[in-house]
Amino acid sequence: MNRKQRRSQLRQQKSQTKKLKKVSQSARDPDKLMILGDQLIAARNFLAAADAYKRALKKDRSDIPVLRKIGYAYASGGKITLAIKCYENILSFDQKDVEAAKSLATVYHAIRQHDKALSYIKPIAGLLQDDPDMQYLLAELFDASNDRDKSIECYLEAIKLFARSNRKHNSATLARLARACAKVGQPQTAIDALNLAVQQTPEMPGAYFELAKIYNKLADTKNALRYTRQLLKLVPQHASGLYLYAGLMANKGLFHQSGWAFRRLSHIFPEASTIKHFASTYLGIKTEIAVDAEYVADLFDDYADEFDEHLVDVLKYQTPARLTSFLVTASKENLTDLVVLDLGCGTGLCGSHIRPWAKKLIGVDLSKGMLAKAAEKNIYDALLLSDLVVSLAEYENELDLVISTDVLIYLADLAQVFAGCVRALTATGIFAFSIESTNARLPKLDKSGRYQFSHRYIVDLARQNNFAIRAFENTIIRQEQGQPVQGALYLLVKSAA
Repeated sequence: MNRKQRRSQLRQQKSQTKKLKKVSQSARDPDKLMILGDQLIAARNFLAAADAYKRALKKDRSDIPVLRKIGYAYASGGKITLAIKCYENILSFDQKDVEAAKSLATVYHAIRQHDKALSYIKPIAGLLQDDPDMQYLLAELFDASNDRDKSIECYLEAIKLFARSNRKHNSATLARLARACAKVGQPQTAIDALNLAVQQTPEMPGAYFELAKIYNKLADTKNALRYTRQLLKLVPQHASGLYLYAGLMANKGLFHQSGWAFRRLSHIFPEASTIKHFASTYLGIKTEIAVDAEYVADLFDDYADEFDEHLVDVLKYQTPARLTSFLVTASKENLTDLVVLDLGCGTGLCGSHIRPWAKKLIGVDLSKGMLAKAAEKNIYDALLLSDLVVSLAEYENELDLVISTDVLIYLADLAQVFAGCVRALTATGIFAFSIESTNARLPKLDKSGRYQFSHRYIVDLARQNNFAIRAFENTIIRQEQGQPVQGALYLLVKSAA
C-alpha cells in the first residue's frame, strides 16, 4: 500500500468511526450498544467504545464481562486510572477473578509499576502455570525488575507453552512468542514468528517494530531500516520507531534524515531536552550558548548505572588517569593538602585519582544518578547537585585545583567557566581540563552532540581571563564506533600580575 492509498484508507476509517460514534450516542438498547462498542474497538476509537459499554452497563452494574470490556477500552485509550478502577471493581465483585488480576498486572506493567504488577500476578501464577500469556507476562515483569534468571526461565516456559498450544496462534500471540524468542537469543525463530504475524495482519505496527529492533541488534541496518519505514508508514508518530530511525540514520552518517526524525519527536515531546538538542544538532539549527542543562542531566541519569563499565571497557576512556598523570608531570607545585573542585565529577572516575592529593575534595554534577554513584565510592568530602558556573561562583581565591574531564564538551562557550575559575582559584591555583579537538576557529557542535574546541580558541580564552597555559598535550580521549576521538589536555595557571 502506497502513501496515497494509506491516506485514503485513513480518511475512510475516520469517516466510518465518526458514523459509529454518532450512532452509539443515540442508541439505547444494551445489546446494540455492546455491538457498537465492539465495532468502535475494531476502529480503534477506544474512548467512544468505553462510553458505549458504560451505557450498556446501566441495567446491571455488576456485569463482569461488560466491566472487562470497559477496562480494556480505557487501558487501550490511555485512561489508565479509569482502567485500574474498572478492574478493581471486578475484583470487588469476585476476588478470584484471575482475568481481572491479570489485566491489572498488565496495566501496572505498562506504566512501569512492576512491583505492583507482580503483587497481582504472583497469587494467581499457580492457577495459570500452563497459560503461555501468563508466563510471558511474568517474564516481562522479571525482566523489568532486572531478575534475569527468572525472566529467561519464564520466557523459555512461554515459548514451550506457545508451541504446545493446540489453538491457532493469532498475530498478537505470534508477536509475543517472537519477543520471547528474541529475549532468549533465538532471533531467527523470532523473525519467522513475526513474519507469520504480518502475513496474518499486514497492518500490525508492533510486529514491524520488533522486526526492526531484532535486525538492528543483528547489525543488519538495511532490514532494520526497511521495517522501521514500514512501521512509520502505518504510524507516522510512533515515538520509539522515530527514535530508532533517527539512530539508524545517524549511524549511516545521514544526519539530516536523523534530524527529521528528531524534529518529529520534538512535536510529540515538546519538553524533552534531549530530543530538542539532537533535532538542532542534526538539522544544523543554531543552538543556544550551552547544551541544555536538562539534556545533560537526563543523559547522565540514564547512563549512571553502566557509566564506568561502558566508558572504560567499551570506549577505552583513560582521560582521568592521563590528566592526573599530566598534572603531576607538568605542575611545579607540591600537590598535597589541596582544596579541589572536581567540576562535573560524574561517578568519581577522576576523583579517585585526585583523592591522595586532597585535603578537601568537592564534587559537582548536574546528574543525581551520577552523584549517587560517586557517593558509593566514599572519596568526596562533599557532593553538590549544581551547574558548573553556579558552583564556581561560590568560591573566591579558595581553590587550589579545579579539574574537569570530559565535561566542557557539553558547553558551547567556555568564557563563563574560565572567568569563574580565575575568580575561585588561589594565586597559585591550577585549572586542569580536557577537551575534544577541532581545527575550526570557533567552537564546533559535532554530530555526536558534543562540542569541540581548537587550540587557538583555548589560547585566546586563557589570555582574556588572565590565565597562562603552562602545558598542553594532544591525546586520544576515547574510542567511538571503533574510531579514536582526538582531544587535548590543558594545565592553566594564573598569569603574574
